[in-house]
Amino acid sequence: MSAVVDEARARLGRLEPGMPGWFSPHASVSVALVMYGKVGTLRLPSSFEDGSRPEESKAVIRLAHTTVRRHVIDVNPNSSMRFFVHSWNPNLGSFIDRLYTPLWSQHDTLESNEPVFSAGTSLSRALKAVRLAERTRGQPFDLIACWRHDLHFSGSLRWKELPRAQLWFPSMCCAPDLKGLKDRSWVTPSNQRRKAACHSEGGTYSDYCRASWFMSMVGSGRDLATEAHYNYWVNDWLFVAPSHTAHTFRAIASHLELYSEALRLVGIRLKWMHFYWSAHVHHVLGAASGVRAL
Repeated sequence: MSAVVDEARARLGRLEPGMPGWFSPHASVSVALVMYGKVGTLRLPSSFEDGSRPEESKAVIRLAHTTVRRHVIDVNPNSSMRFFVHSWNPNLGSFIDRLYTPLWSQHDTLESNEPVFSAGTSLSRALKAVRLAERTRGQPFDLIACWRHDLHFSGSLRWKELPRAQLWFPSMCCAPDLKGLKDRSWVTPSNQRRKAACHSEGGTYSDYCRASWFMSMVGSGRDLATEAHYNYWVNDWLFVAPSHTAHTFRAIASHLELYSEALRLVGIRLKWMHFYWSAHVHHVLGAASGVRAL
């Protein structure tokens, strides 16, 4: 590891000194539910949506709300949950607010088409509102859950069932790369250990997702550092964290260039939030060993 890489990571580490705390969720937790970003349609992702199809975007919002109600709100009857909503869709703001009745909401005109900056800024504004609400109520929320407007829950997210951790991301696993391997005796026992996290039943093999696999889809990652194959990818649909830890994610929008430089030095030039959240966990929080799957 070069001195340049060391210094880039040290600069990130100085953004949030100290290790984040561990937390064991329970049935009566208080949770801030943060929704952020730009809404797309069922046919177009948000980055390609120009706002000219509001009815199609409403279909996405309506479906997402149905799954949130069924799989988050209704399955946690003893928890206190409040919504905080930011979007880059002012034409959809009143519709979103009628569905979610948030404690706070703000719907701004899009300021940038750059995905990480746009998502990070939206998340930061919503988290700032959470902080103000925490000051008003005199105590922090136990947990903050942050997700995109288009996230559709397919299963129940019960707070009391989350394992003790420093923060949580959705589990995500991929097909393993077995090319060139002559001795595959390790594959079956290794796969058994991953089943719980990857939900890989039916005789299929799975592996933790490699950054290189996703980067290759857009012709990127040819000079990816070895350590970055497995250490720099998390699912960016959703994260859950104790209040203090969640608020540290505001640093991504305000110190974007520091993150970009640290990622560039390991061969990641693709500006996707997957990589930036991973860099945050590794180099700002130093909490990779404390991550657990939702």
